[in-house]
Formats: sequence, structure tokens, C-alpha cells
Amino acid sequence: MIFEQLEKSFMEVEIRKLLSAGKVDAILGLEEEAGVTSLLTANSLAIKIPKELSIICFTNGILPKYVVPSLTSISQHGYHMGERAAQQLVNRIEQNDTEKPFETEVIKTTMIERDSTIPLIKT
Repeated sequence: MIFEQLEKSFMEVEIRKLLSAGKVDAILGLEEEAGVTSLLTANSLAIKIPKELSIICFTNGILPKYVVPSLTSISQHGYHMGERAAQQLVNRIEQNDTEKPFETEVIKTTMIERDSTIPLIKT
């Protein structure tokens, strides 16, 4: 199930419904507030994290480190992403070539494993 939400209170209600409706193995929050809200809601339902439910969120701000259990997060390296975007923009302006197609560059992400997921076994 995928849902989009801006209001925290509505997000809590939807996550509670989702977790109460049946077996959910994992939740992937697209930003840290969704991850933290999922974690707090699961805790209030006495769901054991990570034994019964794994939670991961995007971004690696301050919140994932300090909730209990701490949240596994995916760092998108925002500083590097902004730096590369600015470089591409400056190059485009300096070349004064409006016909040149836009470039796509993939910036590698990093998963920071914490206590909300079972450790991955490295082979």
C-alpha cells in the first residue's frame, strides 16, 4: 500500500489502520517524519521492531538517530546532489547552448543500518 500525506495526524491514522489490518513486514518512509511516525505508531501497538516489523526512511537527518529503536535510513547525499546540479547549471549557462538535452546523473545513496532493521548478512 502506498499513501501520500502531509498532515501528521492523518498519517498516524493511516499507518495505524495499515498495521492493525494484517501482517506488514516493512515500511519505507519517503522522508524521516514518515519513518518516525511509523515507528512511534508501531511502538504504541506493541509491535516488536525489527523482529516483527522493519522500518527504513529516506534522508539521514537528526531524527532517525535519536528515536528508539534508532531508524535505518538511506542517505541521498543532498549536499553532493546540490553541488552536482549547480555544476550542471553553470556549465549549461557558460556554454549558452539551449538546444543541448538535459543530463541525468545518478548519485549513489548509502544505507545507514541502525536498530529498526535486522542486520544484513554480508557475503
